[in-house]
Amino acid sequence: MIQDTTGRPDSRVSRETAGMTGRPAHDTDRHAVEARKFIVFVVGGANYAVDSRAVSEVFRDLTPTRVPNCPEWLLGIANLRSEIVTVVELGKLLGGDPVPTSQTPKHIVVRIEMMDALIAFRVEKLREIVTVEKSRIKSASDPTRPFVSGEFKLREQTFTVVNVGKLVES
Repeated sequence: MIQDTTGRPDSRVSRETAGMTGRPAHDTDRHAVEARKFIVFVVGGANYAVDSRAVSEVFRDLTPTRVPNCPEWLLGIANLRSEIVTVVELGKLLGGDPVPTSQTPKHIVVRIEMMDALIAFRVEKLREIVTVEKSRIKSASDPTRPFVSGEFKLREQTFTVVNVGKLVES
């Protein structure tokens, strides 16, 4: 059973078969569907998703120390178990509003291998972990948003897939 961000079982997400977990399908499992797991979240009222393989962990509260002369979207750095983490206001980085101060921020912590760095993206709301068949993910190529790699629909809602590597590069 998948757990939500509070650690309670999340009954909204079903169990997955071996062919859907990213493990190689066996010859006897000819009908296995290729799928990807995403962590879905809300920023600025819009639904986003990030590949779960890019996520190191999810953290409720991470208090950054401001760094002078940085862009508004860079909230600062924080210490997470003796590792320095760059904390980014994802709403501002995407050109929207920051997480309202009335809400307890949530952070999606990703490890950027090419930079050997941890980055925590502050988001409004963490929703759940979902498994989506690759065939349901539509490719996206928007030169104004190079960090968007696609989108998918789930329960009549559209989710924008964020490519974390491209987001950091842009």
